[in-house]
Amino acid sequence: MKLLIVVLLTLSISAIGFSAEYRGSESIVINEGDSLGNDLISASRYVDVLGFIDGDQYSASQRINVEGEIAEDFFGAAQEINIKGKVNDMVFGAAEKITIDGEVGGDVVAFGSEVRITPRSHIHGNLFVGCGFLSLDGGRVDGWVRGRAGDLFLNGSVGDSVILEAGTVRFGNDYTASQGTHLTLKEQLDKSTRDLPPNLVLDIKKETAFYESGIFYWSIVAMFIVGLLISLIFKDFTYHLLNYAGKNILKNIGIGFLLLIASPVVIAILAILILTLPAALILLALYLIILYISSIFTGLFVGKYAFELTGKKEERLNLVLPLIVGLIIIVLLSHLPVVGWLIKLVIISFGMGSFILYLWGLKADNNSELGNGG
Repeated sequence: MKLLIVVLLTLSISAIGFSAEYRGSESIVINEGDSLGNDLISASRYVDVLGFIDGDQYSASQRINVEGEIAEDFFGAAQEINIKGKVNDMVFGAAEKITIDGEVGGDVVAFGSEVRITPRSHIHGNLFVGCGFLSLDGGRVDGWVRGRAGDLFLNGSVGDSVILEAGTVRFGNDYTASQGTHLTLKEQLDKSTRDLPPNLVLDIKKETAFYESGIFYWSIVAMFIVGLLISLIFKDFTYHLLNYAGKNILKNIGIGFLLLIASPVVIAILAILILTLPAALILLALYLIILYISSIFTGLFVGKYAFELTGKKEERLNLVLPLIVGLIIIVLLSHLPVVGWLIKLVIISFGMGSFILYLWGLKADNNSELGNGG
């Protein structure tokens, strides 16, 4: 099991780019006029790209600014992402606030509390969003716009259609969608709503609360049973992993995010090669298992932390109650309107990063002991 996880980690990082450059300092800056001749993989607090990256950028950070140029794709998870320069291909961002204030040659996929498309922006592909507030205030999207938002402000130019679910919507004078606008709202537009665009289709959809579904309660019980079995069978391992996870939370989230998006690439490549299809299927199963366990582990970590805040810091704290409390907390948080997507991403990334990095550290310690013994 451990060997397979180490293989997955190694292959995932390799799949991002054999010539990729990994950086993990407090602040990373590609200065104006500088050129990085390969992919950039970073897990740090601040990332500023003012120069040129001749490849992809994969970053997990508190703040990411791209004012220079990226030759291929951008994948980022942060508190704040600003794309002010040029990304020649796809942009995938998950952040509290995402601003597209430059040129994107491909599609944009954005999840966060707030997504802003400014008058200076030009997205040559499509725009897919899951956010609390979407502001298309000027700028142009050559393709379609899809997704879901809590509140909408539409005042830009869309070359294809706009199909969105939202709570509220406002239209600006400059809003156009060549193939029409189809909105699904929770209630009818106010009669005072101004600047309604032509070819506007409205659907009214009353949402069912997540807690009214039996699946919601089943998922919590199922996660608890799995988490309880893991914590009982691998008790010492679980305690050590919990202690390790709290030492570098941001790094764990960053590495987990990079693995989350890189591992499917590895699996797809192995599946295409046919001869390695069995390996691809094994890695796919392992990847799905780790995804599921990651959420459970994060719930256990959150529950244990909540109990410690009450003063219960016994070395061998019973994990049953922390597991129950933690799972309830993360499941409820992941169902919050607007930011649920982002919270779920952080939950999975933290669990995956903590798990993989802990096993990687055990492997390094074992190798060190073997070397000293030799």
